[in-house]
Amino acid sequence: VLLEAPPEVLTSILNGDGPDATMNVLNFDGNLWDSGEWWMLLAAQSMAVGTVMVRWVCKYVDPVMATGWHMVLGGVPLLAYSIASEPEMYANMHLSGGDVASLAYASVFGGALA
Repeated sequence: VLLEAPPEVLTSILNGDGPDATMNVLNFDGNLWDSGEWWMLLAAQSMAVGTVMVRWVCKYVDPVMATGWHMVLGGVPLLAYSIASEPEMYANMHLSGGDVASLAYASVFGGALA
């Protein structure tokens, strides 16, 4: 699970140094949610879980349907977080019909059918 962590962090964890020592090894001086590395680690972990789970789910439902629900269930929390953390972006958004059609085309043919 922690294969993405640097060797110094793994050594600190295995030695039982505690979370404060681990954070000192990482030289982390900010909010964890502001770290791009943390978001990449979460993305890799959730993709790994989804890849493993889709094999089990495909025993019971169509693989295309399972993939679609995987994308929806993964996208809804991201949309909620985006709306909660960046409300000014959505307040100033003015999309034309062509903009919405372009987004729909990219979503369907670039994600769902790919």
